[in-house]
Amino acid sequence: MAFEHYNCKVHETLTKIYYVNSTGKVGQVYKCQLKSNNDQMNETLIQWITPKTMIRNEKSIVFVVIAQHRIPVKKLVARCFIRQYTPKIHYIYHKDHDYRNCNVLNLALQLKQEVHAELAYHHNRKPLIISIDNHEYEYGSIKEAAEQLYIHPDTLSNFMSGKTKNICIDHLEIIAKGSEPTCR
Repeated sequence: MAFEHYNCKVHETLTKIYYVNSTGKVGQVYKCQLKSNNDQMNETLIQWITPKTMIRNEKSIVFVVIAQHRIPVKKLVARCFIRQYTPKIHYIYHKDHDYRNCNVLNLALQLKQEVHAELAYHHNRKPLIISIDNHEYEYGSIKEAAEQLYIHPDTLSNFMSGKTKNICIDHLEIIAKGSEPTCR
């Protein structure tokens, strides 16, 4: 199946008009060229911009500079060619994991809410171990421990960090905090 690639105007300055096409190529056309061509835009007028690569948080991002702003190419393509794309709701990822391939057919959306839920589910927390009268009790979180011990979670958290002394819970001995490795 043949797929036609379309151009979409993404930005306009006093002298230039910037376009992105569905293959992920970004180009610019000088307005004076359009006037000499009777305002007819065609592929031969577009000067393609070579995108730059930036590494951020161990991930590579392909971007172009438009009007002194670095804009990821995948965001330009998604904004123009993927109807469902909403920046506040979606992450854009590459189906083939090649960050340089910003073709609209290679981009997919994932809800940010799903990503955050998945990260929270896979987060590897260590248990909280508290010794009471030489008996060790293991809890999944401060909140769980506080509920079981009938203590407010803030009180337990402050006690664990040494911020406050509390006569009611001085008999507790924190053996392993959630962020530290557990040793028994």
